[in-house]
Amino acid sequence: MSDLTVMAGLPVSVEVGDETYLVSPMMLNDWAELERWARERFYADMEKRMEVNDEIKKIVESRLATMSYTEVMFEANAYQDDAEGTTYRLFLMLKQKHPDMTKEKAGTLVGIREFNQAQRLLLGMTKEPTKKEEEEAKKEEAENKGRPTGS
Repeated sequence: MSDLTVMAGLPVSVEVGDETYLVSPMMLNDWAELERWARERFYADMEKRMEVNDEIKKIVESRLATMSYTEVMFEANAYQDDAEGTTYRLFLMLKQKHPDMTKEKAGTLVGIREFNQAQRLLLGMTKEPTKKEEEEAKKEEAENKGRPTGS
């Protein structure tokens, strides 16, 4: 995967077993969906904590009542990088080119041994390029200008 491919918003072809999948970079709607999903997980966890006893319920309710949207999103973002969050991110990136994809199917595509590699791929496709990466991509694009693409 080249940085230029990611910056151009092109899907990356990934082989899993004998099948090939196109993993698309996340679009703004995907980010919004991932944030909504993470917030729901955060609030669901807070509700579970409140069920422990009345004292904890008061503490959690008090904390939730004083949290800003930014603080909620900071807490919720932690859910995006665990196994379930990575699976959901992969699902969002696959469903663009594979409309029949389900969260369950996306979760079966990556084994525990490939988890870190998959997470790096997904984060690499969703991160903001650094100035150095942008310069290298522009240089690569300039070098390839006028060359046949092979298609």
